[in-house]
Amino acid sequence: MAERVAGASSRSVPGGNGWKRPCCGPPTVFKVRCGPDYNKNHLKAPSAPVLTELVDFDVFRTPSKLLHVARFIKLPPLPAGKDQMVGGVPPLLIINVLFPGYEPANPLWGTAVSDGPGFSSIAYCRYTDEARAMLRGATPATAAIRLLQQFIADPEKRVRFKAMSNLMNAAELNLGSALRRLISEYNMKPVLTRPQHKFFTDHKTYFEIDVDVHSFGYLARKGLSMLWPSVPRLIADVGFTIEGWTDDELPETILAVVHVHTLDLEAAELVSFTSLGSGAGASDGDDLGTVTHDAGSVSGSEEEEEGESDAELGLDDLEIVCAAIIPRSA
Repeated sequence: MAERVAGASSRSVPGGNGWKRPCCGPPTVFKVRCGPDYNKNHLKAPSAPVLTELVDFDVFRTPSKLLHVARFIKLPPLPAGKDQMVGGVPPLLIINVLFPGYEPANPLWGTAVSDGPGFSSIAYCRYTDEARAMLRGATPATAAIRLLQQFIADPEKRVRFKAMSNLMNAAELNLGSALRRLISEYNMKPVLTRPQHKFFTDHKTYFEIDVDVHSFGYLARKGLSMLWPSVPRLIADVGFTIEGWTDDELPETILAVVHVHTLDLEAAELVSFTSLGSGAGASDGDDLGTVTHDAGSVSGSEEEEEGESDAELGLDDLEIVCAAIIPRSA
């Protein structure tokens, strides 16, 4: 069986399954939380430089959800001296976003489905030299580095993972009015991915975060399905960070960024768990599961910012927003 190598399914040039490292063009400067007293002042500022570098990127079509992808892939080789755990953090960060390739069933008369054919978009990232120096204690650690170490070690911190995107060419996509309104109001606004995320690690080489869009609410998935036909022409930066709550955890810093450029999802390779096989150097790793909290029960969480113009979203909030814009009969 042919060995599956990370990044072989896509190209780092425009066209086809295209992506770029942010250094190939001006990256989005996402605004992130900063202190002091964020819960009172709600101040945000442009993020400091991203903590990781994008090494490779894959897009696969799958007959069902592809969880813990690191089990099946030969992971990108890392330079000597950058391939070891440092400060309790594995050298490779993997972010696997699982998208459904089917229409969500209307909850008024359909049967809920949370698995089936879809796509996995997978970013493989390594930490920058500056981040590694802070992790090993050679330079003073920022609040974001300390929070990253806690995020890796403490399951309770993993409820704070956030995703955000900047759709750069919305005006060229001829979108419907509902999607235009969603993008106008919520472009670049972070969304907490809990509880639809899982975590995996081999405790030495990688830490994998899987975001399961199959399990998002009906209206959130309906909004995404309406955008689906435009993906081959879409240009966007997608960023990820860990939410800071208190002054000693701020300012936040963007953890990873992918510049997506005209991905042709229908051209993505169809793979299954058996056809992927087990990549050389891959590890079964451990399933770290997920941690959930009731909305509003966590001090400092985004759900406590009702009424603020810069308030961020949990997935429940995203569902409410979509309900106000997308008709149930859609």
